Amino acid sequence: MKINSGDEGGIDLDSYGQLQCIYDVTPTGAYELFSFDPRNSRSTTIQFGFSPAVRTGLGKENTLAVVAQTDTALFYVNDVFVLSTDRCGSGDRLIGLSATAATARADVQFTRAQGWRI
Repeated sequence: MKINSGDEGGIDLDSYGQLQCIYDVTPTGAYELFSFDPRNSRSTTIQFGFSPAVRTGLGKENTLAVVAQTDTALFYVNDVFVLSTDRCGSGDRLIGLSATAATARADVQFTRAQGWRI
């Protein structure tokens, strides 16, 4: 993933409309995992922090990964473990990509996206 402009880019996990988790990384090196419940439109931050594994600055490529197991999800950036949670739903999930434009127009480039069912 490469953020050319905008605030964040990341991966979404969707438990078929029950609960959505969004894992975003910023050009400043921050990461955030938050959940969104579409049934009541509530958003809750699960974890926020900074990781030295994030390549900072606009136009820098970062590899994001998630391992979504039955009850837990593990999140990585550039092959470095960042966090795990059991608050992203359970069972099968849909995986998507995200770009956030809170303060600037978003241009987030995703290349070589892959997914496996294990």
